[in-house]
Amino acid sequence: MTTLVLIGMSPRCYFIAEQLSRKLGGHAHLELIWLVNSEKMILPSSLTTVLGVVGEISLKKKFEHLRLVTTEVKSLSLRDRRITTTTGSFNYDYLILDQARLFSVGELKKLRQGWLQLITTLQARLNTGQKAAAEVVFDGREASSVQLALALRADVAERFPKVNRYLEIICQGVKDSSLKEFLTRHQISARRAVSRPGMIVGSPRSMVASQKIRGLRIDQRGQAVTEVDGSPLSFPEVIIIDGAVRDWQNLLRFEKTLASLAVENIQSKLDGLAPREIISHAKAFILQTNKESYVEFGSIQGTGPRARLVAALERRTTKQLNNR
Repeated sequence: MTTLVLIGMSPRCYFIAEQLSRKLGGHAHLELIWLVNSEKMILPSSLTTVLGVVGEISLKKKFEHLRLVTTEVKSLSLRDRRITTTTGSFNYDYLILDQARLFSVGELKKLRQGWLQLITTLQARLNTGQKAAAEVVFDGREASSVQLALALRADVAERFPKVNRYLEIICQGVKDSSLKEFLTRHQISARRAVSRPGMIVGSPRSMVASQKIRGLRIDQRGQAVTEVDGSPLSFPEVIIIDGAVRDWQNLLRFEKTLASLAVENIQSKLDGLAPREIISHAKAFILQTNKESYVEFGSIQGTGPRARLVAALERRTTKQLNNR
């Protein structure tokens, strides 16, 4: 029996699982396993509310011929082809690992509680005539955190208008001037935070950080050293999608395209054929509000007509996923 394991919670993993189940699931001598840390997935590009009802996609009983396992990965040995988790160990013949750094359903719920508590505190101070000022600080160096910041600002402005002007939301580390202008229009600061009461939202985590992977070579930037097909050096049976590359990749159609390439490469490896190049360092992201969307993809950058077309396609793809 040949075992293929998929690890990750990104939309790209969803598309990979979908295609693996459809294309390879009928093979009698192939076992497909998907390791996740939750049975529910959030589409980070469409997260326009964090204090309201957040859309979740259930992964349970979603794919035929694929075993879904909810667990936490403790370590991964490339040399032994073994994954150690909180629910047991898994040996594999082939592995696809997506190191995308994303907020889980559980993490978002905890953040929501913290934000509501902060807002309640500000309301109480305003009601008693006390000085009220606070800030919530996000990491502006990756798309998931910036999208959270936009969603939080929209929620506070709509649900808690009296508090809105006293709560500053900051995205630290944003360098692009066009993106800074977009954030400023939506009342998000792109400056360094000062020492004021509030919350610092840590960066999201990958399901398997590179430090947990034995046998993986890492460069000076902390990124996995791989071949052009995504395989770590000396381990052709593995495809690693590096987390640093993924920080500015969330467009669903882009995710689906690269998922198809990953599945094609696994098929090629199973058939003894040469894999294709799938590493892409290109930015392919969208940041959405209820009023406008900011897109960076190829020659598109900003909120213009082509960005609006990409946003419309993104909403359609999101709706299709939610209806499955």
